[in-house]
Amino acid sequence: MSGRVIVAGAGCGDYDLITMRGYEALKSCDVVIYDSLIDSRLLDFCKDGAEKICVGKRADTAPRRRR
Repeated sequence: MSGRVIVAGAGCGDYDLITMRGYEALKSCDVVIYDSLIDSRLLDFCKDGAEKICVGKRADTAPRRRR
C-alpha cells in the first residue's frame, strides 16, 4: 500500500482563510484527521465519502468518527 500524508494547519481561526493547498488537500483526501480546535466548516471542503476522524482531546470526550 502506498499513499501520501499531508499536514496542513487550520490557519488563524477564520475558515475562509485556509490556503489553496490546504483546500485542495481537503478536496482530494480519503481520510481527514483533525482536532477539536478547527472551525467545523472546514470539513465541508472534504470530498464526498471522505472519512473524518476527530482526535481532539477535550475533557470527558472520546475521539469520534464522522462520515
